[in-house]
Amino acid sequence: MIFNFFLGFFTKKPIIDIDYLLTHRDKFFIIDLRSRQEFFDSHIVLDTKARTMNIPFTFFNKLWVSLIRFKRKRILLYGSNSKDVFYAYKLLKKKGFLVFMLKGGFLAYKKKMYF
Repeated sequence: MIFNFFLGFFTKKPIIDIDYLLTHRDKFFIIDLRSRQEFFDSHIVLDTKARTMNIPFTFFNKLWVSLIRFKRKRILLYGSNSKDVFYAYKLLKKKGFLVFMLKGGFLAYKKKMYF
């Protein structure tokens, strides 16, 4: 768990696992890249300190600028498609954001919380 977090500082793809997220929930602003319907059906809800915003990947190229106000926060991306998440990661990283990806995506969260 901790290893994955520190691994992110030494690789080009910082990855946070669900256990680290659950114990450090207040350190991240969470972006869900799935469709609006998938977000409304279910999304990561940790507590009132950790906020989750939905920006569907299909609109990400146009809407990423809405994240400028969170540029100094740690942003955690997740979705149902790792290619989409990595694309969004690269875009935000290039723009100077401190950005991470959730290992296993939303499925990892569902498995941890519901099973």
